[in-house]
Amino acid sequence: MIFQILKILRTMLIKWNNEYETGVEWLDVDNRHFISIGNELLNIVDNILPFNLLSLIGEFSKCLSRYFRYEESLMKSINYIYTDSHVNDHIDITIILFSLSYFNNDMDDYYAISSLIIGWLINHLQEHEVKLAKFIKHTVE
Repeated sequence: MIFQILKILRTMLIKWNNEYETGVEWLDVDNRHFISIGNELLNIVDNILPFNLLSLIGEFSKCLSRYFRYEESLMKSINYIYTDSHVNDHIDITIILFSLSYFNNDMDDYYAISSLIIGWLINHLQEHEVKLAKFIKHTVE
């Protein structure tokens, strides 16, 4: 079942959308990097490469930790009105990634986590990052 879902997702590579563009260089660079990682996850899962999958999930987790600190600081500094909702979404993926430590190296679990990561990333970009980008652009104008 997980493989079928991931195969469907694989056909829908995540693409950069100009609505994600904030004008904050580090934020835009990192968001592009996360899209790249998400697409790599889709490719690795599709080609069933377990070692690469675990390595990529680790890289994603490490990058997110740093990114969240900077982004949350930025949101507070500009008095972003949706900070709480945005941070709660960060907490959701952090919990998912933390749960990896409870798995017993069962690749089905990692594939399931990969599908959650990809789903979270798509939703986060389309819902939270678009709102933040619009707020930043409006604030700067």
